[in-house]
Amino acid sequence: MKAIRFTALICLITVNFHLYAQEENRPTVAILDFEGQGIGVQEVQTLTERMRTEIGNTNAVRLIERKAIESIMAEQGLAQSGCVSDECAAEVGQL
Repeated sequence: MKAIRFTALICLITVNFHLYAQEENRPTVAILDFEGQGIGVQEVQTLTERMRTEIGNTNAVRLIERKAIESIMAEQGLAQSGCVSDECAAEVGQL
């Protein structure tokens, strides 16, 4: 649940700072899969996809597709590690 809150907070902060940015100056955002504790896997996947959809609908950011994220993480060897820490998320953001 902590990872969901952290990821959602980062996404919302990014969107709020750049809500009125011009299209060519939109920041690029990647939303990693959430990791939930105390709720089912299906609910976590649904929340992740809902967040991606809603953030994408704002047109305030360029949203990296999930397949591109998975490809980048696989290239960097991060997919096997689970990438749930703040440091890992920051590292993915720099890629």
